[in-house]
Amino acid sequence: MNVEIEGFCECDYESIVRNFWMHSVTNRMNEFDFCAAFKSMREPIRSKLSEHGLLTFEEFCENEENFFDYSCLEQFTVNTNYICIDIEAIKKGVLKAKYDAFRDTFESYSTFNDLKGLLCELDNYHGATIEEKIILFDKIIHSQHETGDIFDELNIDDLREEVENEIHELINL
Repeated sequence: MNVEIEGFCECDYESIVRNFWMHSVTNRMNEFDFCAAFKSMREPIRSKLSEHGLLTFEEFCENEENFFDYSCLEQFTVNTNYICIDIEAIKKGVLKAKYDAFRDTFESYSTFNDLKGLLCELDNYHGATIEEKIILFDKIIHSQHETGDIFDELNIDDLREEVENEIHELINL
């Protein structure tokens, strides 16, 4: 479901980037709604970090709950007079093992460290100047360009080419 946020569709990242570039070209960055853009673009970054075990264990569990069915773990439960290991305990153990493995694997990747820094900046950009917001938005674009998989179906190279063609058409009118 797409939700309209002050002129942006929450899931239409292409339009947000296009809008940013068009404001830049027309020297109207003071009119660009950074707040709505950052709000829309924050969640996919947070989600990418969470699914790779790079935020809190609780956030990782929350993310995993949305994608996996743990009902198959019931076969591992134990319930005797002496010991009780229910499905929640087993699920927590499996999630903890996955979280630790993901974290150990991905926390040293510079791309993910850059995303963690970017998320921190998105959480603390309030009070930033227009120039600082532009730099932050450029970092978001660069992260997508570098990884290609933060925002679904957003190809920075293709979009840049489209926008450049639109600009040339406008200039030639």
